[in-house]
Amino acid sequence: MGVTIEQGQQKGGFRQIVQHGPGSIYEGDGGPRPFGQDATAKAIPRLNQNFFRVRFDRLTPSEKNFLRATAHLGPGPQRTGDIAEALGVKISSLGPVRAKLIKKGMIYSPAHGDMAFTVPLFDEFMVRAIPEFNP
Repeated sequence: MGVTIEQGQQKGGFRQIVQHGPGSIYEGDGGPRPFGQDATAKAIPRLNQNFFRVRFDRLTPSEKNFLRATAHLGPGPQRTGDIAEALGVKISSLGPVRAKLIKKGMIYSPAHGDMAFTVPLFDEFMVRAIPEFNP
C-alpha cells in the first residue's frame, strides 16, 4: 500500500492526495526524494492525521458505520444492497444516511445501486480508524 502518483491515478485519485501526502517527505530530511516506500511510510500517517481525519471527524456515528460497512466489503464500488446486508438493515433505511454522505462529498454513485468513496484510500483509512467492524 502506498501513496504515489501512479496509485493516485489508478484509484481515480485526487491531486490533493499527492499534494498532502508527500509534503512530509520534505520536512527535515535534507530535501526532496522520489516517491516510493519511504514516502509512503511518511505520507500515510500524515494523511491519517490531517486529510482523512478532517473528513472522518465531520461524520455522525451512523455515517461512520455506513462507511465502515462499505470499507468492510472491500475496495471499489459496493452495491447498496450489500452495504445494507453487512449492516443487517433494510436497504430502504439507508436512504437518509446515504443522502447525507453524498451531500458531504464522502461517497458518490458511479452506477445505479453502487456506492464508492470519493477520496482515494479512504476505505483503508476507515479500517484503520475503526479496526473492529460491529454493525
